[in-house]
Amino acid sequence: MRYSFTLFFCFLLINVVSKAQKRPDHVVILLLENHSYLEIKDSIKAPYINSLLVDPLGAAFTQSFALTHPSQPNYIMFFSGSNQGITNDNVPTTLPFTAPNLGSSLLQKGFTFCGYAEDLPSVGYTGATSGSYARKHCPWINWQGTATNGIPSNLNQPFTAFPTDFSKLPTLSFVIPNLLDDMHDGTVGAADTWIKNNLSKYVQWCKTNNSLFILTVDEDDKTDGNQIYSIILGQDIKGGTYAQPITHYNFLRTLEDLYGLPYAGASKDSAAIVGIWKTLLPINLKYIKVTSLGSTNDIEWACGTDTYGAYFDVQSSADGRCFTTIGKVNVEALKSNYSYSDIKLQATNTYYRLKMVDKSGAAFYSKVVSVKGGINTLTIWPNPAKSSVTINFNQSLNDANIAVATPNGKTVLQQSLKGSANRCVLNTQSLANGLYIVTVKSSMGNFIEKLFISK
Repeated sequence: MRYSFTLFFCFLLINVVSKAQKRPDHVVILLLENHSYLEIKDSIKAPYINSLLVDPLGAAFTQSFALTHPSQPNYIMFFSGSNQGITNDNVPTTLPFTAPNLGSSLLQKGFTFCGYAEDLPSVGYTGATSGSYARKHCPWINWQGTATNGIPSNLNQPFTAFPTDFSKLPTLSFVIPNLLDDMHDGTVGAADTWIKNNLSKYVQWCKTNNSLFILTVDEDDKTDGNQIYSIILGQDIKGGTYAQPITHYNFLRTLEDLYGLPYAGASKDSAAIVGIWKTLLPINLKYIKVTSLGSTNDIEWACGTDTYGAYFDVQSSADGRCFTTIGKVNVEALKSNYSYSDIKLQATNTYYRLKMVDKSGAAFYSKVVSVKGGINTLTIWPNPAKSSVTINFNQSLNDANIAVATPNGKTVLQQSLKGSANRCVLNTQSLANGLYIVTVKSSMGNFIEKLFISK
């Protein structure tokens, strides 16, 4: 694989803008604590949580990953697309934050928002703890008291204020159990019972009232590569198991797209979670593929003939993220198979997608497909790794630079290769468990690969 982490998501999914999906009337997001995917899935201690895996209106994700450790940065990243400089669980000292965030973006667009925390002692409370309540799990509090992207204090509510008439819920809300009921200090069984007792009625209600229930975990227990349990359930969801990799940033981007919000922080470079929705595209794309034929790349695709489509823009990219239109193909009545030839080949991989425009002017995007433009490849072994990895190239690279970065773009390790080499050893002892992006830049081109650290 020679594409960015964001592109990896796009490669597996049909990427559509929010116009193609039905906007939920309500979304409730529940975050649990510090347990890996394998600790929850199929656990006899979590019968209710696991019943959601087989719900016909539930999308269960087998490759969901938290972004970092410890807890607090994950919550802030989910809420704002950045850790806002916070790397621990202490009350931030640079408050209030003023960066864009999910809650303020909803409010500015005329939607409603609220955070509900179990055992919060009073509305708008800003203390670090109170009994089993923990502020570090409630990211919206960090934006209280500012006129710039602020969250009003009256939207920081105890869970006792969670409506029993679910039609009175805000557009989007977070539900944060206390430390005993979110699996932080308590057990998986205790959390399972709490969810069943407190949220199962909403879960049933959302399936017939155009609403969503999202359950995920802030981080794992540092034993499983930060893989976590995640599920989206609701009336417009196609039930099943989905293997596309997602992180908290993909959840944020999805919610922003559903409500037409501006992108906060790293969400702008993350893919929305699509392909799980019942709503169909006006252009029913059956497949897209690309084949290299000598000096030409042939892009072929097929769609249903009963389409409301107007035309296709064929788009290409050298990095899988920034696309340029290279041609236009009109939709023809009763025609299902289309093609386009690109003779402007790149030295490295070339990525293609279709911008599908219907007769109303609404635009939707196909999945991204790629073709190798060169013969250079790299592999990383072992992966997942512990203290070191070996990077192998299938031919020698000259004066290469290697950079290891977190998914949000922070470079944490760099190494240079002087002269000609076809392999190198990278010391990874300083890296914490989690996902990283390895980028190799050389005169032969740029190469990107994922690296998991699991010590």
